[in-house]
Amino acid sequence: MKETSKPKDLKLTGSRLFQYRLIEWSEESLRTKFSNLSNFQQSRQMIKFFIENVLEKLSPGMVPDDEDEIENCIVDGSGDGGADFLYRNDEGQVLIIQAKYRSKDAHESAEAIGRFCDIQERLLLATEGKQQSIHKGILEIAEQIERMSRL
Repeated sequence: MKETSKPKDLKLTGSRLFQYRLIEWSEESLRTKFSNLSNFQQSRQMIKFFIENVLEKLSPGMVPDDEDEIENCIVDGSGDGGADFLYRNDEGQVLIIQAKYRSKDAHESAEAIGRFCDIQERLLLATEGKQQSIHKGILEIAEQIERMSRL
């Protein structure tokens, strides 16, 4: 596979550096061009990269250290309730991630940000059977989190 090279005239800082490293990591791990992945696959790769290469370094123990467990916590797709990653660690901390892999000109709407901010309420309503649009897998994780919070 051809190695990803950094353009010489591009200063990599912030989101540009993140994107470059994401693509490099993804292409190395999957052995395929990042641009050949679907939007769904790119989003999943971004979540895994962020978990393994950013959060794990900033907050050791806050995220799963097992690749299969990371995969199981990725709940991206229809009925995800606005969460793409949902995890509760052994200390009871809950991590909810909403990931969007977008072009540089795309921006999130205030409505989308508000929807993410309301996710706890939607998950609680789902565990009480008052929210029907939540995917079964998310509902199961939310119920586990709710049960554990009562202990």
